Amino acid sequence: MTPRDWRVDDLGGRLRIEGVLEISNPHPRMEIFVPELRVEPVLLGSSDPAGLEVKTRIIADHPDEETRADGYWAAYIVKGRKTTRARVLIEITGPTPSARVDSLWVDAHWANYGPFGRLQRRQGVLVPLTRPEPLQPDQVHFRQGEGCRVLPLRTHLLGPLDDAIDVLRTYAADLVQPGDILTIGETPVAVIQGRYRHPSEVEPGMVARLACRVFHPHQQPGHGLRHADLDRSGGAHPGAGRLDWGAADEAGGHPRWLLSPRWRPGPLDRRHHRHYTAIRPDHCSGAIPG
Repeated sequence: MTPRDWRVDDLGGRLRIEGVLEISNPHPRMEIFVPELRVEPVLLGSSDPAGLEVKTRIIADHPDEETRADGYWAAYIVKGRKTTRARVLIEITGPTPSARVDSLWVDAHWANYGPFGRLQRRQGVLVPLTRPEPLQPDQVHFRQGEGCRVLPLRTHLLGPLDDAIDVLRTYAADLVQPGDILTIGETPVAVIQGRYRHPSEVEPGMVARLACRVFHPHQQPGHGLRHADLDRSGGAHPGAGRLDWGAADEAGGHPRWLLSPRWRPGPLDRRHHRHYTAIRPDHCSGAIPG
């Protein structure tokens, strides 16, 4: 599922959010049924959203069928290498909604049905409703670091509708000076690129369940590799071969790892320790929206 063309209109006492969820079938021949689709909006902000009313409507926008006037999502077949769309309309009404919530998490639930059986799918879209004003040069207050000065920049909550370069340009263009080093965390970049999976969609297999046991249980940086879900997620992305070899090497570092609680790193683990430390439990716990 890919979010496209989302917009927010502030109508005073009402916020109107409209966007498209595109469901694609990458298989060249297999047909996939989409028998159901629903969205659950979640309001995020620093204030209590109680008193705000949220209305949601989904309009099927299939390429070869007419749209139903009643808004009912009828089962639809997505042919091989084809796509279909659903237009989502969300209205938030109440006293000053734009001052009480700053982001909207659109939690999408749908089902895929085909030769593989029935799969429940889940994915979310983070829609920023308001954005903080960029920091001005006369408002800058650096923090003293070790041999450097650090300036944290506050942004809106980032999601797949953002572009990393545009974010840096918006919030740092007026502040950056020659010789400065501009950085952004790996987690927001992964979320912006859509490289995240909901924990309910991760099904660790036998290899992941065994591989996660070879990492030290108290290895604080990178201790996410102790979780089978994260091993499975890591194996589904580029660099999976390195992770698999690392697990095999780790097991070679202590051949009795299935029976002994003692741990010592293998050579490949020492060499690529920094790659393992980038994987943490919050990457697959649902603690981070998206």
